[in-house]
Formats: sequence, C-alpha cells, structure tokens
Amino acid sequence: MRMNKITKIKTSGLLAFASVAFFFQPAEAKAHNHGGESSDEEVREHYKIDPVHSSVDFRVRHFVNRVSGRFGEFSGDLHIDRENLENSSAEVTIQVASIDTNNSDRDDHLRSDDFFDAENYGEITFVSTSWEDQGEDRFHITGDLTIHGTTREVTLEAELLGFGEGRGDIYLTGWEASTQIDRTDYGVSYGTPAIGSTVDIIISVQAHLQD
Repeated sequence: MRMNKITKIKTSGLLAFASVAFFFQPAEAKAHNHGGESSDEEVREHYKIDPVHSSVDFRVRHFVNRVSGRFGEFSGDLHIDRENLENSSAEVTIQVASIDTNNSDRDDHLRSDDFFDAENYGEITFVSTSWEDQGEDRFHITGDLTIHGTTREVTLEAELLGFGEGRGDIYLTGWEASTQIDRTDYGVSYGTPAIGSTVDIIISVQAHLQD
C-alpha cells in the first residue's frame, strides 16, 4: 500500500522524536536497550599512580648479603571496577635511568650494557592481563613484564589497602604488590653467581581518581 504525504510526515516526525529521546536517556536506560550490558570503560574508574607516595623497590643477593635499590621515576594507570575487582587492569612504565642503589658508581654500572643497557632499553613496562581474587583483599595480578627488550609473564601477589578521601577532595586507592623474577630470563646475566639471579620486586602504589 502506497503511503500518502501526511502519513510520511507523521512517520518521519515520530522517528526523529524517538532518536532524540534515546540520545537523552540515562546511561542505564541505553544499556538496557542494548541487552543490559555496559562496556568495561563505563564501569571502571581511572586512577593515575602518584609517584610521590608510591615506590618501586627491588632486592638482589650480593655474595652473602642482599642489596636493595629502587627506581625513582615511573608512571602508571589503574582501571578499577569496584563492583568486580577481577575486571580491573593496570599499566606501569619505569624509567631505567632512574635506578638508585645509594651508590653512584654501582648505579652507572647497572645502567650500562653489562646490565640494563639503559641507552637502548630505557623503559621497563608491565601490562596486566588478568586479576584473580584470592580472598581477604588479596589478588593475583598476572601480566607481561618487559625488561631489556624481553617480555615474560609474571604474577604479582597484590593486596588492596583500600579506597578513601585524600586532601583537597582527591579520591585515592592504595595497593601493595610483590613478585620474584629471574633476571637471566631477561638477558641480564652479568655477575652471576656472585650477584644472584633472583630479584625480589616490591611495589607500593597510591593512585588518584581521575575526572
């Protein structure tokens, strides 16, 4: 049946009204219209790591003792789903040249091609691939760790320290995590066995919620 001119105008007007009405619906209603599902980025909160109140430390055996150090420059993002923390993710970048073991000669040696080769491999990165809830605010955070141009999968033993208000209307989250790696897996083998191959990594993070 052929549609007359008046019917066409009415139909077009109804379609336009429906489009405008959908555009101004709350996000929950839009999600419902698409099967009730929301994307990860709609439910996850974005936090940026605050390097002033965070740390990336390590320890390695040296003959009969353990030497500690840290990296002073790093950045990162946490994407947290507080209703389902296993749906969270993290990305961290560490500047190799910022290594600090409280001895300038040793630090220069660690930056050299005997160890990290900071000139050619200036960053260490970690990108999470899964979060597994272990109960009592503890998680296994698995991801890809890249050092010296080599990527290996590692699992961090992580603990959620909490969420809360900071100064100046800043909303915070705090986490601690640790793992062990074999540095020779990343092509950093100089000095073994006098310098141990196993490296303990300890991370403490305070991160700020972004608008």
